[in-house]
Amino acid sequence: MLRDYNPVLDHYKKRRLSRTSLLIVLFLSSPFLEAQNAGKASYWPMPEDDSDREMIALPTIWNLQSGANIRWVAKLGSETYSSPVVAGGKVFIGTNNDFPRNLSNDRDMGVLMVFRESDGKFLWQALSEKLGSGRAQDWPKVGVCSTPLVVGERVYYINNRDELVALDTEGFMDQQNDGPFQSEAVGPQTADEVWILDLIEELGVHPHNASHSSPVFRGDLLFVGTSNGRTEDHSRVPEPEAPSLIAVNRLSGKVLWSDNSPGAGILNGQWASPTVAIIGGIDQVIIGQGDGWV
Repeated sequence: MLRDYNPVLDHYKKRRLSRTSLLIVLFLSSPFLEAQNAGKASYWPMPEDDSDREMIALPTIWNLQSGANIRWVAKLGSETYSSPVVAGGKVFIGTNNDFPRNLSNDRDMGVLMVFRESDGKFLWQALSEKLGSGRAQDWPKVGVCSTPLVVGERVYYINNRDELVALDTEGFMDQQNDGPFQSEAVGPQTADEVWILDLIEELGVHPHNASHSSPVFRGDLLFVGTSNGRTEDHSRVPEPEAPSLIAVNRLSGKVLWSDNSPGAGILNGQWASPTVAIIGGIDQVIIGQGDGWV
């Protein structure tokens, strides 16, 4: 089963995924989900279903040969660090481009792929070019590590370029252009961009090796880690004043507040994802940051 973990540590440990990653949608056969959604499509719009990230019951036994507890299988890229989410009859997941759906764009890129929940049919994808700075900020073949978040008709995630992206969940299948990017490529299998917040250009963030945080939300606010970190040789934090955590209006993409408390104390990089919880009657955003403090 795919899992969400630190891609850079995996490279350091010299562990590699197989050259063909598989998305196994075994949770669609979960008795728990079927009981909760009788006669309806599954609804799992972020890891563990809600902002407090409580776990959902999944099957513990499956078999590729017999097909036990497996509804369908779809091929992803060669390295996959994102986890799948399910909403609106679609499955969303980040990966790389080593199994390209668009043969005219077959180079190393980040990819958000979208499949039909019922049968695994590929619907559309969002492609993001690699950063020119190379593995210092965008490790080869890592692709999109962020697990997406779906709220209503929007899907949010951090791509490999350290951009917080808001897309229409329908892509262009609804034949409508929902965002301001009227010059974007329009096609049945392409992404419909609603807004993009470039954390490098607009907030001065310096991601280290990979951009990884998965967004969480409460009301109209998105919370996401920025992956701000050290230089490639680990000698310094080039942007100690850049934010490590941001709160963004999910409708407009406007940053409402940010936190840079790790400052120059970042030990390496920052790849954690925040969570939101009500503690003592107060909404709180909790995240493990790069200086070793929560």
